Amino acid sequence: MSTPSGSATLPERLVSLDAFRGLTMLFMASSGFGIAQIAKAHPDSGFWELLRYNTSHATWIGGGAWDMIQPSFMFMVGMALAFSSSRRNAEGQDQKKLFLHTVWRAFVLVALGVFLTTGSTNKQPVFGFHNVLAQIGLGYVFLTLLVGRGWKVQLGVIGLIAVATWTAFALTPIAGPATDYKALGITSPDQVLGGFWAHWNMNANFAASFDQWFLNLFPCEKPFVFDKGGYQTLNFVPSLITMILGLMAGENLRSEKTPGEKLKWLLKAGGICLALALVTGTTICPVIKKLWTP
Repeated sequence: MSTPSGSATLPERLVSLDAFRGLTMLFMASSGFGIAQIAKAHPDSGFWELLRYNTSHATWIGGGAWDMIQPSFMFMVGMALAFSSSRRNAEGQDQKKLFLHTVWRAFVLVALGVFLTTGSTNKQPVFGFHNVLAQIGLGYVFLTLLVGRGWKVQLGVIGLIAVATWTAFALTPIAGPATDYKALGITSPDQVLGGFWAHWNMNANFAASFDQWFLNLFPCEKPFVFDKGGYQTLNFVPSLITMILGLMAGENLRSEKTPGEKLKWLLKAGGICLALALVTGTTICPVIKKLWTP
């Protein structure tokens, strides 16, 4: 749904995207409404437990509504890109300048991500790349290369990323029985998976091993060992899938289809993604938002 510009100088707005963005930001700003703290006073209440689960991050596996905030932003980046790219192309903007603008925007996003990770208490920059701004920046240039490529190419890239990511984790050796998980920041049994799923254990997986090498290449006060939340730099690779899905949704909304056909496409695509998540999440790969599992 969009509204007329009302002026030749104002761009057309996608009201549904603006509403989605606003609701997501409002939910994030609420900090969970303090419901998680209230729920602690009612440990035997199923109602309060349900609210707590959906207004706080999952310990490791699974996820509730609160865990959908970052994926929502990533999805919206893809949707917005479909519209902004179309507008810039319609204006006849130089493609080389557009690409340089994209690279610059990606750099700024990553830099802002590092700035926010550093905060005001650290004496030197903290080079962490797992927050939403840095993750968007790391994948943004790759995302722009898929604009207008067609759904077959876009789905092909999604499949390639999903298979490559899963394979990298699955082929990484599982931590041995003598592993001191407390030394890796693990405080709950829920963060230690058994069997094949142990390839996705918190701070003992492929992406964690990468960060233990990569982040120590940057100047730091002390060597990087683990992220206390289990988030990893390489999350930007599978999260690119979410942004591509947003791009596909945006291009669908920009198409010549009728409103009914567009809605049908969105519902069908959402149903397929949900079904795939349910199947893979109970068979070959645990659903872990903090690793952005495929």
